[in-house]
Amino acid sequence: MNPPRDVQKERPKYEMEVSKVGIKGLELPIDIERNGIKNHLIARIDLFVDIPAERKGADISRTVEIIEQAIREKPVSDGIENLSMDFAKKSLERFEYSSTATSSIFADFFMKINQGNGRTTTVKYNIFGDATAHRNGNTEKFVGVKVLGINACPCAMETARSILSDKFPNAADSMENIPIITHNQRNWITIKMEIPEGRKVEAIDLIELINSSVESPLLPMLKRMGEGELVVRVHSKPMFVEDIVREIAFKLQTKYHDFPDGTRFKVISQSEESIHPHNAYAEIQSTIAKK
Repeated sequence: MNPPRDVQKERPKYEMEVSKVGIKGLELPIDIERNGIKNHLIARIDLFVDIPAERKGADISRTVEIIEQAIREKPVSDGIENLSMDFAKKSLERFEYSSTATSSIFADFFMKINQGNGRTTTVKYNIFGDATAHRNGNTEKFVGVKVLGINACPCAMETARSILSDKFPNAADSMENIPIITHNQRNWITIKMEIPEGRKVEAIDLIELINSSVESPLLPMLKRMGEGELVVRVHSKPMFVEDIVREIAFKLQTKYHDFPDGTRFKVISQSEESIHPHNAYAEIQSTIAKK
């Protein structure tokens, strides 16, 4: 039997560079260790390389081999962003015709949350790590989190305050000093933070930064008093999506003020609106800048 043609090496009909080719959404179990704590995660992995104009295709099966081999060699990593970088660097070793490799790992991360009175509940967070490796030796690495919280609309609150003050003039003075009814919605907050060489960014720190800015995370179990207290807290700090991204971006600038100038970050707030058929969205892309 004659060996089959190596079709990938042939010239394509249209000779154009392809910036990304590979696999998307490969699910595998990985074990991650951070600060001595081990977590078993089910990861969704993307891994891509570029190919030159004169090559018809990439040897995509290599990407799965690279991922499985890296996990076997290093079953416990110090973070998904570093494991992602391992994938990218090993890809350049195997794909000799590629100049850039990019990898992303997405996983659900569960934490126990203290509810007080001796009660705890389990909350799911989304974490991800992105890495890019270039043939010239340059690398880029990011870690990120996505947290589900809740926010209340300040505009509707002030409009409702005005309407109720006119309707109940005897209570107008009191209403100036307390939260008033408004619409509230689930809010997805995302942080994506660049990690400079020799520095660390802990995903848990990013989660806690979000939790200190908005009412999050949403808890699967709340008793009667807990529900009431949550509603009061949310309405005591009404926020636009713009307010949320600004506050979190300011806290990132403050927390990582000693990082190199130009360290990139992105903050996203997306509200699943309760009185509109669309979502509200705000995003800040900026860099750490020393004052």
